[in-house]
Amino acid sequence: MDALWLRADFRMDETLEDLHGLETKRIKGNFSLGAFLGADIRISERLALKAKAGIIPYAGGVDGLASVGLFYVF
Repeated sequence: MDALWLRADFRMDETLEDLHGLETKRIKGNFSLGAFLGADIRISERLALKAKAGIIPYAGGVDGLASVGLFYVF
């Protein structure tokens, strides 16, 4: 059984004229940690290249992220 490292409680209390409501929510989840690297490269005054990559390990494997963007300013 995995330990739940992330836990949050919040309470909502609302009154609309003569209606009143109160609700409490509890959120539980596993905490995960990842590593990411990125770079912003200005090619010219109007053109830039942005790239990033990263990994997020979890109990059954590893998720990955990779993205590249080319930005042009009008």
